[in-house]
Amino acid sequence: MYVQEYMQKVVEDVGEDEDFKSGAWVSAIDYVNANGGTMMTMKDLSGIIPGTIHHKVIGEGGYGKDITMGAALILANVLVFSPKSSMHYLNIKMRNVVKVFRKDTVPGSGSG
Repeated sequence: MYVQEYMQKVVEDVGEDEDFKSGAWVSAIDYVNANGGTMMTMKDLSGIIPGTIHHKVIGEGGYGKDITMGAALILANVLVFSPKSSMHYLNIKMRNVVKVFRKDTVPGSGSG
């Protein structure tokens, strides 16, 4: 399968992907739309996105209890560190986190 065909299949399959139907994800989309933002939807098909989260983001006073598998994060101005053209790492600091939606968020509840 050629790369273009594969990518077209990925785009078509997003509507069937359970990750994009979760309460956290739907709430994140609603939040972005309500605040006049735009959102880029990405999913790493390998299941692994290498990166670093600064200790203040997950430490005391941070979002450590909320950031778990299945949570949705609204991030802004995130730096991507690319030591090689084929290696990319997200670098998330406290100032990048706009909002966190826990994995158990119920759409329309207004909570995150």
